[in-house]
Amino acid sequence: MGQVAAQFAWMEALAARYVAAGPDAALRERPANLQFTPAEVRRVHVREESRTDSDGDQRTANRLTIEAASGKHEFTLTAGNVDEARNLLRQVFGPAVR
Repeated sequence: MGQVAAQFAWMEALAARYVAAGPDAALRERPANLQFTPAEVRRVHVREESRTDSDGDQRTANRLTIEAASGKHEFTLTAGNVDEARNLLRQVFGPAVR
């Protein structure tokens, strides 16, 4: 359990760093970082995907797809659950979230 707690503490520290830095600094940090305004977003889809790996173990991943003016963008969510993500995204993108 110690390793899991350390990972959560690291994620909290990272999130706090981004909040303190502000959006512009976070976007400049890496060329691949991007942002979406509500007007640019046509559709947001959050889903849970299950698949069987080569060892026969069932693996589940939470996936996020954002269809925007700039194209279709796919993400894997590493924290929280699908319902939490969907509710948070609805606060920003409204009816585009499915």
